[in-house]
Amino acid sequence: AARHLALGSFLAGLLVEPCGDRSFPADWWFAVSGHLTPSIPAVAHAGLHDALRALPGDARLELAAGAVYESMASTRFQDARSAPRTGVRGRNYPPSISPATLPPPALLRRAADLYRQAAAHQPGLAEAYLRLGRVLSLLGEPQAARQALECAREKADGDTFLSYHSAMFLGDLKARTERPSAAASEYMKAIAAAPSAQAPRLALSHLLHSTGRTREALDVLDSALVAQAAGQLSDKDEPWLLYGLGAGRFANSTLGRLRQELER
Repeated sequence: AARHLALGSFLAGLLVEPCGDRSFPADWWFAVSGHLTPSIPAVAHAGLHDALRALPGDARLELAAGAVYESMASTRFQDARSAPRTGVRGRNYPPSISPATLPPPALLRRAADLYRQAAAHQPGLAEAYLRLGRVLSLLGEPQAARQALECAREKADGDTFLSYHSAMFLGDLKARTERPSAAASEYMKAIAAAPSAQAPRLALSHLLHSTGRTREALDVLDSALVAQAAGQLSDKDEPWLLYGLGAGRFANSTLGRLRQELER
């Protein structure tokens, strides 16, 4: 994967200067890095390093790069990094890629910097504020996190992914820093944004149980089980699963469109 990405990055870089066209190479880097981020974030980082060197200030590439750092700070990646470097894991997380050796707080701070840059270069890019808010929350900066997440919600413009995740992250934040009722309200907003999702119902039930409202917590779970039996809930429609994909949720559609452009 690393060799193929290096070749692709070289060819994409050739397209930038001669034709003055930023859109095709930017879309290619965005899609390919998104495809690699969930499984090989360290390799995706190498490609985005080339991309931002060729196309500085591109907000979507900065967003994608931030998601790579955020992914490398995750427990899943850190656990894989500490595992014996044999088989697939050894190939997925090469020790030679220096960002992978940074501790999670440093990775999250780098992600936050990139999200701020993306928001500055494209103020309407709501996902940059969403991810910035989540990262700041993980870094223990609740006020700044809340401000970023509220901004993401304002810019969501009805987008399910953005509305759902801003409510989920605000719910988690308020559960730790404010009244439980404020957090419960956010989880209800997440349910309204994605009625078939399971995660906000589980989060709401856990919140109620943690505050001694066991009967209400069980009622939430009972209603969720009834809805699932009726086919109204599905883990396949869970927006929560899309967050870890970063730009990957756009990868197939973007690469398909680029392939069509080349075939014309």
